[in-house]
Amino acid sequence: MRKVSLYKLKTKIGPFEKWLFGQKAAHEAVRIAHGDGVPAGANIAKHADRLNKLASVGKVGGYALVGIGLAVCCIQIAQLVKHIVWWEVKWTWLVVQG
Repeated sequence: MRKVSLYKLKTKIGPFEKWLFGQKAAHEAVRIAHGDGVPAGANIAKHADRLNKLASVGKVGGYALVGIGLAVCCIQIAQLVKHIVWWEVKWTWLVVQG
């Protein structure tokens, strides 16, 4: 079960493994602690909390990117409408003059 969970973690993290865990692989960083006076799941809990914090930051960043993208889209639509109206005015002026 632990081996399958570590494999899933490694595949979901993908190329960010080196960035998240430094020089260690995911299975090395999340290894069960065998030291004296250290709970067995200490490393697992530490990295789980760290990944949860990063996920929440990523979630907020995603919302920010959606908001920025929506604003840029609205600006581009407004500029396009302005351009179309300008050409319609120019076209009607040319037709009236012609």
